[in-house]
Amino acid sequence: MTRVSSYLLGTQCLFDLGRNDGGALQQWFEGRAPQRGLFVDDIVLSAFSVSIIHRHFALKPPTKPAERTLQDNLVILIKRFGTADQIVGASPAVIDAWTRFRDDPITYRLPDDSTQRCGLEEKLVLATAMCGNNGRSFTLLDRTQTAFTDLNIAFQDPYKAP
Repeated sequence: MTRVSSYLLGTQCLFDLGRNDGGALQQWFEGRAPQRGLFVDDIVLSAFSVSIIHRHFALKPPTKPAERTLQDNLVILIKRFGTADQIVGASPAVIDAWTRFRDDPITYRLPDDSTQRCGLEEKLVLATAMCGNNGRSFTLLDRTQTAFTDLNIAFQDPYKAP
């Protein structure tokens, strides 16, 4: 029987979990989420988030020990999801949704209050959240962004205390 996951871990959440810094997100992932009945096997990654992470390190190879540790942690985390078959690609419905907004300017507000425009791969992550891969959408786990509401994407912000 195929397990149907309900949650899609956002790219920024994946990146931040790799920091393994004991912060609010790490505490949520390791403690609060399971206490609320949300377990790691309820969560999937988008293959496009994985691609974004790999491209980040290809363009900016780690030069400091902390950066190498981050990269190593992310490799382990991604492998953990991959081994559990919890990395999803794009269904025809995802591609169809993505084509409707791929050229639209979508901007995220970053923690330092600056902004960053979403690239094509991050837009594919959003389309994956919208459409899912088994006929129902995912709840996106990521920092709150107005784009989620604008695109009618269900989301939870694990950075915020309950």
